[in-house]
Amino acid sequence: MHFNIELIGTPDVATAPIGLRAAAPVQEDDPSLIMLYPNPVEKGKAFFSPELSYQTLRLTDLQGKTYRYVSQPGVIQELDVSSLPVGVYILTSQGTNTVTRYKIVKM
Repeated sequence: MHFNIELIGTPDVATAPIGLRAAAPVQEDDPSLIMLYPNPVEKGKAFFSPELSYQTLRLTDLQGKTYRYVSQPGVIQELDVSSLPVGVYILTSQGTNTVTRYKIVKM
């Protein structure tokens, strides 16, 4: 199995948003084109570019504890994590035919 991907970003890995883009044509709502930045989050908010559409949305820590759950379909452009303790979180976005996970580091 071979993959043909193009990394988009800058050499400054600690602060630059990075996204993956497939070299073949993709749908506009392809979750692999959505960037989450800044990551790690230091000032309380993470942003999605472009905005993230979802059917359900769940934010958990690495132990599986759920901090947020949204069961109504919607769109999110920013995620406020200022009230969360420092740690690593997984944001799971379930779409109509896809499940996408984003790792979020809260500093």
